[in-house]
Amino acid sequence: MPQLRAGLALGIALLVIGITGVWLSMIRLDRSPPANQEQTAVLDWISAQLSEELPRFQLPDHYGQMHNSTDWQDNVVLVNVWATWCEPCRQEVPLLVELQEGYGAQGFMVVGIALDDPAAVEKFAQEYDINYLSLIAAVDDPQVLDQLGSAALGLPHTLVFDRTGAQVDFHLGLLTAEVIHPVLHPLLTESTDFDPLAP
Repeated sequence: MPQLRAGLALGIALLVIGITGVWLSMIRLDRSPPANQEQTAVLDWISAQLSEELPRFQLPDHYGQMHNSTDWQDNVVLVNVWATWCEPCRQEVPLLVELQEGYGAQGFMVVGIALDDPAAVEKFAQEYDINYLSLIAAVDDPQVLDQLGSAALGLPHTLVFDRTGAQVDFHLGLLTAEVIHPVLHPLLTESTDFDPLAP
């Protein structure tokens, strides 16, 4: 039994080291997703551990008003897990604002979940003119983080859910227009002049 426990502990430690290596490689390489097969397989494994469907939860915004994820049914939902102290998180906020503005009329929602202090998030939201739903989660809140990922996974990270609530995409690291536009376009059937890839 001690040998079995030691083996399991070693396996978990190696897995954590591998995931950490992927995360660090993304920071060094312009914070873009790794392209080789081994690292892609690790990201696929991470995605599989998270919720396959948009989980049901209630969280407050930075004003203290509660919001229920069941209210987002029939929408394409992009959930972005972030924090104000995270530099890549700050860099991608203008893109999220553009996505909400450009696609919002088509039943698309950006939902930010900040692992942060409400006062810091409120100040940040005003500074960056955030136009999407910005919620607050405790760093140890299991109702959300077990299904959407914690800071230990790496920040920022983004999940996309289709209109049925199924998870269709997971991205670890800085989100770019080149990454997200091909994901959202097939899910949003109405024609639009908005193009996040345009200069």
